[in-house]
Amino acid sequence: MRYLSGTKGGSESVRNMLKYIQNSKAASAVDEATKELDEYVGNVRRDPEIRGDYMTFGDRIDWEKKMSLEEGIEKGKLEMIAGMLSNGKTVEEIAEFCGIDPALVLKAKEALQLV
Repeated sequence: MRYLSGTKGGSESVRNMLKYIQNSKAASAVDEATKELDEYVGNVRRDPEIRGDYMTFGDRIDWEKKMSLEEGIEKGKLEMIAGMLSNGKTVEEIAEFCGIDPALVLKAKEALQLV
């Protein structure tokens, strides 16, 4: 982080807090405020009731990427099924070609309102 390497302006406590937030590791807790924050973060990470809800920013980005990819794949499948249906393929032909259960093709057909 470019703004943490300078020596002019700002208070030491603000720099310490920014360094801790950047690293979120106990070694980055160097003053009373960051040590208190580190203790709180540690408690949150260890508490089984909260841990499932706790996400770092990186975790959140990874989760969003995964969800976006899954949504894109599903949309692509629906578009492919729609294209095959509009070209006269039967549900059974599509299921065999795609290697999926015919019930899934029917479900997609219903979702596309092509019934």
